[in-house]
Amino acid sequence: MTIRTDTSPAGMIAAIEAGLWESRLATAASAATEIHNGSDMLRFTTGIPFAPFNGVLRTRLKASEADGAIDSTLSYFQSRNLPMSWMVEPSAQPDDLGDRLTAKGFVPEKDGGSGMALDLESLGEEPRRPLGLKIEDLPSKGWRDEFAAVMAAGFGIPGPFLQDFIGIFADASNKHPGSLAAYLGRLDGEAVATSMLLLSGGVAGIFNVATVEQARGRGAGAAMTYAPLLEARRRGYRIAILQSSEMGFRVYERLGFREYCRFSEFVWEAAVA
Repeated sequence: MTIRTDTSPAGMIAAIEAGLWESRLATAASAATEIHNGSDMLRFTTGIPFAPFNGVLRTRLKASEADGAIDSTLSYFQSRNLPMSWMVEPSAQPDDLGDRLTAKGFVPEKDGGSGMALDLESLGEEPRRPLGLKIEDLPSKGWRDEFAAVMAAGFGIPGPFLQDFIGIFADASNKHPGSLAAYLGRLDGEAVATSMLLLSGGVAGIFNVATVEQARGRGAGAAMTYAPLLEARRRGYRIAILQSSEMGFRVYERLGFREYCRFSEFVWEAAVA
């Protein structure tokens, strides 16, 4: 695998997109997932009835074929009774993909996310940790339940969904040792924050940064983001990427991340019984 080193704006956008796609391709290591990695799109299915865990990325459709492809993709998820999300990245084709999805009944998310990247050569000093915060680099086994519980509280997602989803990433870690690292933050002994590092596609992807509500505003999120960044730099990676919500944007910006693109996300929920 070639580590990406192009830190021009175009290079950063390409790295952001590649990191996002690779995070879904990594789930192919689990028997619980179905992946279609075609020239037309990257379609992933986890079987978990939560829209962000099933969907489409990296769309490359001809305008004349787009509506038919959207219809067939919807049928695929409807036949499995699964909601789904369709991510529209800067390079998605056709150019009017978002309008076509809306016309088919997809609902645009208010915050599709900011594509952010950081040149790890410019990574600064570690931000001050909250007093009492300890960060554990978790082993490959025995960490799923606690990690998922913190993520569920931090993101407001049902815990069982996240337990299954984290299990899928754990399968990926077992199949590709060294590519995935998970971090758990404890404040005075209590688990309050998470983060995850995925080294794939030539970039260091930062995912699943979550902090429980009672621990927010004290620097835990910044500390949990910095730990995997430091590890990625130690392993020789040049570019770190992440997809930020509005809530986390300023935290990442203070660490040196910059916004290079925006994503649009469209959700189909009608399949849910």
